[in-house]
Amino acid sequence: MGSAPLLGLAEELKQPGNDLYIILGARSQELILEEPLMKALTDQVLIATEDGSRGKKGLVSEVLINLIDNRLSLSDCPITAVYACGPRPMLKAVAEIAGQKQLDCQLSLEERMACAVGACKGCATKVKDGYKMVCSDGPVFDAKELIWN
Repeated sequence: MGSAPLLGLAEELKQPGNDLYIILGARSQELILEEPLMKALTDQVLIATEDGSRGKKGLVSEVLINLIDNRLSLSDCPITAVYACGPRPMLKAVAEIAGQKQLDCQLSLEERMACAVGACKGCATKVKDGYKMVCSDGPVFDAKELIWN
């Protein structure tokens, strides 16, 4: 849940020539997880808390917009992909931002999973061509594939 699934991805993405930016967000500073581990991978860790107790006061999506806009102005090193894990409303906002900016976006969905093999249909999520099971078809999906309604 939260930032934990992204730690392994960040380790893989941290390669020479890749600029890695990590945005961690939570309701308050006590809920910020994995920061020391993320900072070990990059000094470009941005924090957003809804109550303003740490980092920028506001939502991860606001920090993401500012980061993308700032990096797009640097033609030699723009943002090329966005990866996110977290609550559904945040993922929807991130997907919309990535879509508007025409960026690749992969989202790791957090759903309750009873059977973990797709049999119970408890983690069904709507996609463009019907439904997929988060446990067996995911949990990572291309943002363009997901239907948010």
